[in-house]
Amino acid sequence: MCGVNGIYNFSVNEQRSTDLKSLEAMNLEMQYRGPDGQGFWQDDRVSMSMVRLSIIGLEDGQQPFHFEEKKLTWICNGEIYNYLELKDLLEAKGYKFKTHSDCEVIAYLYDLHGEDFVDYLEGMFAIILWDGLKEELFVVRDRVGLKPLYYSVFSDKIVISSELKTIQKVFKIKNNYDYKIINDIANNSYPIDRKKTINKEILRVEPGQFLKVTGSKVEKKTYWQLPQERTVFSSQEEIDKQVLQYLEQAIEKRLRSDVPVAIMLSGGVDSSAIACIAQKFTHEVNVISVGYEGDHDCDERNQAKRLSDEKGFKWHEVTLGEFDYEKAFEDYLNYLDEPIGDVAAIANWALYKKIRELGFKVVLNGTGGDELFFGYEPHNKAAEAYEFINKLIMRIKGKGLKRLCLEGPWFLKNSKKILHNLRNYRNIYNFEAHALSEKKFDGELNSVGSFSQYYARDRRDIDNFYHRLFNVWLPNNCLFLADKLGMGNSVEVRCPFTDHTLIDYVFSVDLDLIYTGEAKAALKRVLRGTVPSYILDAPKRGFTPPEEFISLLSKTEKYQVKVLKEFVQYD
Repeated sequence: MCGVNGIYNFSVNEQRSTDLKSLEAMNLEMQYRGPDGQGFWQDDRVSMSMVRLSIIGLEDGQQPFHFEEKKLTWICNGEIYNYLELKDLLEAKGYKFKTHSDCEVIAYLYDLHGEDFVDYLEGMFAIILWDGLKEELFVVRDRVGLKPLYYSVFSDKIVISSELKTIQKVFKIKNNYDYKIINDIANNSYPIDRKKTINKEILRVEPGQFLKVTGSKVEKKTYWQLPQERTVFSSQEEIDKQVLQYLEQAIEKRLRSDVPVAIMLSGGVDSSAIACIAQKFTHEVNVISVGYEGDHDCDERNQAKRLSDEKGFKWHEVTLGEFDYEKAFEDYLNYLDEPIGDVAAIANWALYKKIRELGFKVVLNGTGGDELFFGYEPHNKAAEAYEFINKLIMRIKGKGLKRLCLEGPWFLKNSKKILHNLRNYRNIYNFEAHALSEKKFDGELNSVGSFSQYYARDRRDIDNFYHRLFNVWLPNNCLFLADKLGMGNSVEVRCPFTDHTLIDYVFSVDLDLIYTGEAKAALKRVLRGTVPSYILDAPKRGFTPPEEFISLLSKTEKYQVKVLKEFVQYD
């Protein structure tokens, strides 16, 4: 929806005009996030500003908002999807609404529930809220991490922004590189630390976390995390029914908009599910697909076009040639903010650019479906191999030679299975299996960061793998790119599969009913009758461009290194 900035002074500020000039410069630095307007506010401790992309409450949704009676002022980047339901509840309690904006509910919920107000919000958001009576500042990031929020603590103040480079440029913060983070990006293509950035002076508010600032004290509080145990053991029929209901509700709420909405349709399961379900709630479904000049296996437009024609969607497409691909790379680096070496970013950038040219400010995509429904086959195989080998070790551990020889028939019978799992274990995901072990392999952990925090001894290894994917890969790569590349083109990206109600349920369901060994088996089962079989039964293809496009762009060096060089300047 926009970009937000805040400056909180640890003591009464005598230089308010200086803060206002800083905010004006910060707004200018990220004006593309909100080209439809901007707003400013300050008192003797706090200054706020925002740039607005008008989506809901077009005429009266300007920010900052004020609740004068309680001396509350707040700004929000994002969307509160359940705002209509919340408005009904709040109006029943006597609150009077002045606008049609979804974000007006925030302070009224705070007035009712204090710090727990965020528990009632469904959506993606980065919120800065100032309680002038208590003199407390709240800086809140959504549960899954769709909306970015950065901050830097100085000796006399804390500065907050939707973008890292805005803080760095306006406050002239030098490149104090964190070379461990840079090394992580070179090895993994994205940062694996949820809090740190490549600049040691600038940090992220973590997903599901808020900062509470009182005086010069900055407290961090976690208000949400993935369910740690699977406690739902209903029938398969009941679980499938509930999953479909939560998914439909997530899509219906994300279609709420006062401007036209489109859907990114790849031809895969996730985006096809969104488009097919969206048809239940809107009379016209606009879909947009991307493809490449030439004959490439990664181009799924034919499948997407077939679905679009059968369902009566309104079809739009983007075709990228080698020149377009190289030009897109040069363009999007100016908006990326942090180095991410995901080659899919270039095609996404071109797609968002086309979406904006077509007149859409809002687009839905299938991000999160793989992390929620075990959609990554290499990870699945690695986890299964790791689990099998651990059981194998336990089978032979501590046995004498005579007793071990008695196991000979079992080894012969299962020799193919053993060799198969050993091969999978030694694939590129090997280091993840080690890192998730209860044993800490210092060399690996020190080079790429500890994943042990996502390992639970009483959870199956496949669950541990996906806890790590959900907590690190999803927010730091997938959702990061959705926000930066979308907002770089003044387009808001909404992701129904990241709905926290859906997530809470799926991560609580009996694992055997969600993971069967086949990628996305449970989701495909749920979607039978909603999405055509030729979509559900087709082999999975990632959103990866043709190899020759990547080779042309990166030439002799790794793509990740090429991106890093654009951000890291060595003296």
